[in-house]
Amino acid sequence: MVESTMGFYGAIVVVALFAFGVWIDYRKKKDENDAAHRERMKALELGFQPPDAEIARAKAYASAAWAAGLIGLFVPLVVVGLAFAGSIAALANVRTWENIAGPLTIGWLIAGASVLVVILRSLSVIRQLPRPTGEPRASAPQKQAIASPTGFREERLEL
Repeated sequence: MVESTMGFYGAIVVVALFAFGVWIDYRKKKDENDAAHRERMKALELGFQPPDAEIARAKAYASAAWAAGLIGLFVPLVVVGLAFAGSIAALANVRTWENIAGPLTIGWLIAGASVLVVILRSLSVIRQLPRPTGEPRASAPQKQAIASPTGFREERLEL
């Protein structure tokens, strides 16, 4: 009886410690999110666009380019590999009186056309992706630093 109650209390202690750790982690992440939110709001108040949107946009473009590039690389390799394996299998199972030159030619023409289409289409997709620029977006007003005779920088907001 004593052993079961000790196990029960031990389980309660473990759950309480786990809940305390989760609460500490929640508070830490909430403070980080609040600080990031205050920073973004301050940047908007001063007329700057927060950089996180541009960073996310650049990552999205890079991942789309990688996907198109990998498709343009691996799909043709697989198609040529399958055409090669099919040709080997056909040549291994051919009877002496059968002529398989026609079917093999048609198969290789289809494989070559599909490889050409996939490569050209993936290059077209990569070329059509908008390139992220390092310049700020036109919708956000830009600040301009003006040197004053006193040595302090004055900033003017241009609309």
